[in-house]
Amino acid sequence: MEGLSLASNIIAVLTLAGKLLTTGYQYGSSSAQSPPELRRLVREVTTLSGVLHAVNRLVGDPVASPRTDNGSSGNLIRNMAEPVEQCRKLMEGMLRDLQKYDASSRRRGAWRLCWPLKEKTTKEWCERLERYKSSFEVALSVDEVSLAWEIRNDVEDIKAIQLLNKQDEKQAVYSRERYQARILWAPWSPSLGYVFLPTALYTFG
Repeated sequence: MEGLSLASNIIAVLTLAGKLLTTGYQYGSSSAQSPPELRRLVREVTTLSGVLHAVNRLVGDPVASPRTDNGSSGNLIRNMAEPVEQCRKLMEGMLRDLQKYDASSRRRGAWRLCWPLKEKTTKEWCERLERYKSSFEVALSVDEVSLAWEIRNDVEDIKAIQLLNKQDEKQAVYSRERYQARILWAPWSPSLGYVFLPTALYTFG
C-alpha cells in the first residue's frame, strides 16, 4: 500500500509540475526578457520532474518489487513518501496563488504581460523545490548503493554455496578412496578365501 500511495503522489506531483510549466511558458519564461527567477523556477520544476520520473520507474519496476518489503526499494518508499506528499502540497499552493494572480490580471487586461509574483516569493519557491529535488536524488543514490550491496551479498552467497558443493565433492571422493583403501588392505577373510598384502594377492583353497 505504501508503494501505491507513493506512486499516486508522484503522478500527482508530475501533473502539477506540468501545469506549472505551462503557466511559466505562458508568462514567457523562454524569453530573454522574462525575470531570471521565473526562468530558474521553470528549470527547477523541470529537473524535479526528471528525478521523480526516475523514482516512479523504480517504484513501479517489477524487477525491484520483490525488494519492496525488506530491501532497498522498501527503504526508498518509506523515506520518500512524506517528502513527495509535502512537495505535492507545495505545488498545489503555488498553483492556487498563480490562479489568483491570473484571475486578477485577466480582469485588468494584463494577461501574459508580466510575471505576477515578487522576486522573493519566486526565489523561495525555487529554493524549496531544489531542496525536495536534492532529497529525492539522495534517496535514489542511497537506494542504488543499497541495491549494489544486495547484489554483492547475493553473489557472495552463491560463491559460498559453490564452495560448499566443492568441499562436499572433495569429501565424497576422499571417503570413497578411504573405503577402497580399507577394502584393499583388509585382513584375510575365511569366508572370501583371500587376503591382500602390499605386494601380492594370495588366494586360498
